[in-house]
Amino acid sequence: MSSSTRREHRRRRRTWDQLDSDNQVRYRRTQDTDELLSAYDALVHLHQRRWGQCALPSDPASGTDDVRWRDVLRRCGSDTAFIATLGLGGQEIVAAQLCLYRGRQAWSVMPAMEPDHAHLAPGHAMLRYLADDLSAHGFRFLDLGRTAPGQHSYKAQYAPQWTSTLSAASAPEAAALA
Repeated sequence: MSSSTRREHRRRRRTWDQLDSDNQVRYRRTQDTDELLSAYDALVHLHQRRWGQCALPSDPASGTDDVRWRDVLRRCGSDTAFIATLGLGGQEIVAAQLCLYRGRQAWSVMPAMEPDHAHLAPGHAMLRYLADDLSAHGFRFLDLGRTAPGQHSYKAQYAPQWTSTLSAASAPEAAALA
């Protein structure tokens, strides 16, 4: 990262530290299935505000895929899924993150941030709170999900261990079809 980007991140972190010391920050990780499903509503709302209908693992506007995600979360329950939320002040949630987990490993499935608070970088703050929380509870692995073009520098600041996924698709050869 450039020195100006590092300075900006330090400034935002100091802002979050001050908000935290003023008891303005609420971090929470769901503990049961009812909380999980309730937090999912907030996560989808934030995700839609930030990205509209694109890039959603499910499309709540269609109803069908959203019902499937709800069924998955209901079936997984708190034994394999949680949603972490980060709130400011009263009841306002500014970031949320859906994760699946097994043992002491967690995988981020869907992050969401409030675009009106982009100046505070709530997604970065969420990751810091989430990483601290998971570490304190014995987790040793947090996968931040697939890295899209343009996200390498963003994720690099968390000192990740980079892995690669190879995808392949095959189709019958044209000669075999003839």
